[in-house]
Amino acid sequence: MRVALVHRFFWRAGAVPAVIREWADHLDAAGHEVVVFASDVRSEESTGRRAYVPVRLGKIKAFDLAGLRFAAGLAAVLQRRRRARPDVLLAVDSTAYFGAWLAGKRLRVPTIMAFQGWVYSPGKRAMYPRTVAWMYKLSVHFCARWAPKIACISREIYGGLRALGTPGDRLWLAPNCVDLGRWKAEKGDAHGRAKRRVLYVGRFSPEKGLRFLLEALPAVAARVPELRALLVGGDEAEDGEYHEMARRLGVAERVVFGGVVPRDALPKVYADADVLAVPSLAEGHPLAPLECLACGTPVVASDIPGLNETIEDGVNGLLVPPGNPGALAEALGRILRDDEARGRMSRAARSSVERFSWQDRVREFEALGTSLRA
Repeated sequence: MRVALVHRFFWRAGAVPAVIREWADHLDAAGHEVVVFASDVRSEESTGRRAYVPVRLGKIKAFDLAGLRFAAGLAAVLQRRRRARPDVLLAVDSTAYFGAWLAGKRLRVPTIMAFQGWVYSPGKRAMYPRTVAWMYKLSVHFCARWAPKIACISREIYGGLRALGTPGDRLWLAPNCVDLGRWKAEKGDAHGRAKRRVLYVGRFSPEKGLRFLLEALPAVAARVPELRALLVGGDEAEDGEYHEMARRLGVAERVVFGGVVPRDALPKVYADADVLAVPSLAEGHPLAPLECLACGTPVVASDIPGLNETIEDGVNGLLVPPGNPGALAEALGRILRDDEARGRMSRAARSSVERFSWQDRVREFEALGTSLRA
């Protein structure tokens, strides 16, 4: 098949562009021709098996006009390339889907919308400006009504679309995947280490709940004097909000702000940690827990959709109520102090994510593409 992948960004850092790149790599490995439509690609970098098609992105954020500019450009580019039209199009950008759907109707190309997040999640109420949230909600309702197929990375998204009236036969429950061949690292012996290491990997944005982790650290340190925390994923200056919070809470000497770490370096970062903390208020189906578990490190996470579909409480980690620093501190302290429980969870970690296989997901996609084209 010739598969078109659509998102505003392909090479930018972040979880969603990383998912798009994984889709491209694994579809390519399965023998499919891949065409990437994004704002940050260059056509001269195309190869015989993969084409990169740049689409202009707007700059105005109100009502997501930047995304609408991208959607209009996408429709125009697809129309110009009609002689090389794809067999199926996978869009991972709900605003861009307006353009994908229009071009798909004109060119008779089946389109799949893949939601990586859910704007209606309670934890995302304050995440977007009002006008942007309005546009995202409009795009959700449009997809619910018109998309031939919708990929849902979590049960929350699946259930939300069903509540909007989308028939189940148009929904595909397709959580994010992890490449076990890539995400692996030698797990060190924690018994011989002087420190106990808590890891955080993610953006420094409110819905990720980093403040709850910092608020939990004093109580953890009281139980685990050798505690150290490494915070990765945000490039904050020393006078930033979270640096100041660490100083105010008296844990600054225990916290290392690691900045943005290249993805190729993350396996060792995951493996060197004793536990990954994911204190989010809202998630789709995040990559960090999948990748960390593949590297043999247990996870303490908020008991919310997307996370409780990866973390099995007491098996490969622990689940805690979201926004509760006390419960988070208790769970982190329990894992850090209990070598037997931590070792058991670590041994179960990698096998627990084998069900999130890229090979299985690509086979599902192939069958789906065939049925949509029939």
